[in-house]
Amino acid sequence: MSRPVIRAVNLGKSYQVAISRPPYQEPFWALRGAEFDIHAGEIVGLLGANGAGKTTLLKLLSRISHPNE
Repeated sequence: MSRPVIRAVNLGKSYQVAISRPPYQEPFWALRGAEFDIHAGEIVGLLGANGAGKTTLLKLLSRISHPNE
């Protein structure tokens, strides 16, 4: 099999969420531990419930956002 065009290994993105004890901020992991390979010519679909990280993954792949891991 050919080399993957896109490879994700332990991909994660967190956001800082302020809670009621300022200035303490707790990390919210929108995506964590994602691993996959996409090869040339493959068709990929993202399925999941609300809050599963679909949009976050697309933002990371398109480099709109940058991963924390």
